Amino acid sequence: MAGRQFAARTTASLLAAAHMEELVTTTPQAYEARAQTLAGDRDQLMALRSKLRLMQSKAPLFDTARYMQDLERGLDIVFARHCDALPPQHVAVPAEDPLPKPPVDRFSHGKVAAPPIHAA
Repeated sequence: MAGRQFAARTTASLLAAAHMEELVTTTPQAYEARAQTLAGDRDQLMALRSKLRLMQSKAPLFDTARYMQDLERGLDIVFARHCDALPPQHVAVPAEDPLPKPPVDRFSHGKVAAPPIHAA
C-alpha cells in the first residue's frame, strides 16, 4: 500500500519500476480487497507471477550488472573531478552500449536459467 512511510513509498516505487503497478493500492480497504482477490483467484496470481518473471528479463530494476556498471562509471567521474581539484557537484552518468547478454548455463540447453519466484 502506497503511503507516507518510507517502506510504503519504497515498495510502491519498486512495484512501479518492475512494471507491476496493478499491485499498488492506496487505502487499507483496497489493499485488503486486492489480497483477498489474489488469494481466491489462482489464475490471476499465476498471471502476476508470469508477468514478474517476464519483467525480470526486461525491467532495468532487475539488471544488477548494468546498475553496477553505471555506479562504477559515476564513481569514476566523481573521482576524476576530485583529482582535478574541482568542487563536488551533481554529475550525470552518460549512457553506454547495453551490456552483453548473460552467459548461458551449459546445463540448460542454450537457455538462460531464470531464478525461481516463490510465493510468500
